[in-house]
Amino acid sequence: MGMITMVCSAKDGVGKSTACVFLADALSDMGKRVLVIELDNGLRSLDVYAGVYGMTVFDIFDVLNGRCEPDRAIVKAPAPRKNVYVLSAPYNFESLKGEQFVKLCNALNSHYDNILIDASCLSDIQVAASAVAMNAIMVATADPAGVRDARIVADRLKDLAVPKMRLLLSRIEPSRIALGVVPDLDFCIDNIGLQLIGVVPEDDEIALSAAMGIPLEKKSLSKSVFDNIAERLYGNDLPLAFQ
Repeated sequence: MGMITMVCSAKDGVGKSTACVFLADALSDMGKRVLVIELDNGLRSLDVYAGVYGMTVFDIFDVLNGRCEPDRAIVKAPAPRKNVYVLSAPYNFESLKGEQFVKLCNALNSHYDNILIDASCLSDIQVAASAVAMNAIMVATADPAGVRDARIVADRLKDLAVPKMRLLLSRIEPSRIALGVVPDLDFCIDNIGLQLIGVVPEDDEIALSAAMGIPLEKKSLSKSVFDNIAERLYGNDLPLAFQ
C-alpha cells in the first residue's frame, strides 16, 4: 500500500497547491508513482501548475458520483514530469462525502506509491483527514494571521487524530524576518505546534514554474528544498536546504 499525505492550509494563497505539485515531482524523482488529488472545489489550480490544463475531461466528482471510472478522470502530467498523475477538482462547487472519498482513496492506494491530497477549506480537510493513513502537511506563511489560523486548523486535525502532522512554512523571505516584519521560524513552529518538515522560500522560480506548468530546475535551491522535504517525509534526516 502507498503513503497517503494530506497537504492542507488554513487559508488561500500560502502556496499549498504549488507545494503539492513540486513535492510530487520530488517524490517521482525518487522513483515513486504519485497521484495528486485536488479538493479545492470550484477554485481549482492544480491542473495549471501540473501542466495538465486542457487535458482534463472528468473530475473527482464525476468519479465519486459514478459518471466515469477513475482511470478516465486521472491524467498523467506531460514530460518532463515522470510518473505524476492528477485527479482534478470540479469547476462547480459540490459537497464532498467522506465515505465515498475514503472508499476511492482505498481503491487507488494500491496503484500508487504516494497519494497527495490538496485540501483547503475546513470541511474538505476534515473529509480528507478521514482518508489519511499516515501524514498531513500544514502549509502556512509566517505572518501573524497565518500563524494563528494554521494553529486553529492544526488543533482540529489533532482532534481528528491524524497520526503524523508536520509544518511546511511557505513563501519565507529572510530579510522580512530580519527586519521584524514577520515572526521568525521558531515563533511559527512554537505557536502552530507542529514539527517542521520544510521551509520554502519566496522565489520567482517557483512562481514562474507553477505558472508555466513545468518542474523546477534540477540544480536550483527551490528544487533542493522539495527534494529534501520528500526525503524527510520518508523519515530521512536531511537539512532543510533553505538559506
